[in-house]
Amino acid sequence: MINKIYKIVITILFWVLFFMPLAALAEEGTFLIRNVIPDKAGKLLFIAGQRNSSKVISYKITKLTSPSRLVVDIQNAILPNEIGKKSININNANFKESVRIAQFSNNPNIVRLVFTADAAGTLDKIKINPYQNSIIFEFEKVEVVNLSTPSIYRDRESESTTVQEINLEKFEPDNKAAVLEEIKLKVQNNLVVKNIEQYNNRILFSGSGIISISEPFVLEAPNRVIFDITDAVLDSVDLIRTFTLDNNDNVRIAQFDAKTVRIVIESSKPDQYTYVVSPDLQSIVISPKNELAFAEFPDNVGTGEVQEIKIIKDNDLSTQIILVCAKPIIHNIQRLYSPDKIQLNMYNIQKPSEELIKNLGKTPQFHGLEVDNTCWNIPVNRSTIVESKLSLDGRVLRISLKDNTAVPLIDLSKYKAKVVIDPGHGGYEPGAHYNGIYEKDITLDVSKRVKKYLEELGFYVVMTRETDKTVSLQERVAITNREHPDVFLSIHVNASENSAIKGLETHWYTLQSKSFALHVQNQMANNITTPDRGIKNSRFYVIHHTNTPAVLAEIGYMSNATEMYQLMTEERREATAKGLVSGLVNYIKSKNPQTNPTGRKKL
Repeated sequence: MINKIYKIVITILFWVLFFMPLAALAEEGTFLIRNVIPDKAGKLLFIAGQRNSSKVISYKITKLTSPSRLVVDIQNAILPNEIGKKSININNANFKESVRIAQFSNNPNIVRLVFTADAAGTLDKIKINPYQNSIIFEFEKVEVVNLSTPSIYRDRESESTTVQEINLEKFEPDNKAAVLEEIKLKVQNNLVVKNIEQYNNRILFSGSGIISISEPFVLEAPNRVIFDITDAVLDSVDLIRTFTLDNNDNVRIAQFDAKTVRIVIESSKPDQYTYVVSPDLQSIVISPKNELAFAEFPDNVGTGEVQEIKIIKDNDLSTQIILVCAKPIIHNIQRLYSPDKIQLNMYNIQKPSEELIKNLGKTPQFHGLEVDNTCWNIPVNRSTIVESKLSLDGRVLRISLKDNTAVPLIDLSKYKAKVVIDPGHGGYEPGAHYNGIYEKDITLDVSKRVKKYLEELGFYVVMTRETDKTVSLQERVAITNREHPDVFLSIHVNASENSAIKGLETHWYTLQSKSFALHVQNQMANNITTPDRGIKNSRFYVIHHTNTPAVLAEIGYMSNATEMYQLMTEERREATAKGLVSGLVNYIKSKNPQTNPTGRKKL
């Protein structure tokens, strides 16, 4: 009985103590600390929270000796029980011990931080930067690395990608061989690449095991196409090489990581390259599309016929296409956009009979097929993920079509307007980055907020990506032009070699987009306390090639330490999203007070 009473008393005390600090938020300007985040480089400490005042957070500093200490008292601040008194390791050798933070007093509410160093000079260098609902402590000058030029961050990947593509180059020749041997011993790969040969502008890879390759992707600055042979390892260090094709395109081959062989082709026309896997799954040819040849492949003489085509509906989200042929198939399969389809090239297989094609059943993923000699076109949904697998004898090709969610039938007349939101970068293309903070993550987070607010206002919203995946510039444009939206909005974070620059910019290319850019820029500037750098006429790929009013918004500068950490806060991201939404809505309204270009109902 006594134990039960103790438990009740302890529970009551816990809730009283838990809610007491929160009640203090009723006082104007109280700073409720939610996050205490040191950066990995030991140069910054970021404290963020909530407060109901626009006044600058106030603090007092005191310097002590023996040992040298800097005491910072944050006024009218509360450190919740879930954070409590703690020591923070800031990973900086200039500090003697961890930074201590605690609730120093209540009534008045003061949160105290204590920095301890061997030399007083270290403490003198600390810069304290309060901003809205956060305080940034800067211990050393922050330099953002791996940022591309010019000063306006372009719609391209960061230069660090280029370095990583041939990461074994950092080893001495003897060590490279040792690393490859270690990979082969420790990592179970499906393929060991044993031979690489060049034939004019074609490259033949062959080995032992089963070859598989990821969908190639195109990067810019410089223009290049990248092919990754997955679950593969190079047999010899001699296969890590750089050479030039007959057309003067440069090729780099390397062991990208323990399970990936990467081929990079620098070309003014990177889209011209494709690949074909041999029927025995032991070889692959990478070549310009108009120069494909298969003399080195086994069983390459003559053509075979299609014996059977099966369409199997697994469920409402998944369908399989099974092709059975008389001989091993030399093929290539690509997922294309604008329009959405699979393009299957069956190089050594005859066109199937009309009888085989005409009676094929439809499913939510399979809508029929068209065959033009060796080229098969299979329309698919935009959301459909395509995977293919060739049987070990090379005669049966299984193509899987999977949707993440059921494909909805959209009645666009119910919506005020249709919008495509483009979160910049993603996947292999991180964009600007510093100490584990990536542009691609910020743009996706803000884009999702924009989508949420637009949908609440009655807009139909399409995202070019909703996860951390690579989407090429061409795919983003294809998605937009296929959707025929009222507007296209691409969201990026800027960067400059000059770390003092910060602020907002909106870029437009076509004259029809200039007014859209003005609305977006004005509303962002109204919502966010940072320099208004205006609108700019720029030739970014995504706003140059879309057929609708299109702008690219740069929502801040990652190269400016203060602005970079502001972009980490909930307040800055919310203000940015709301500014973008307000600008977009105002533009749609301004186009025609009665109706919008798609004929949908008035806002």
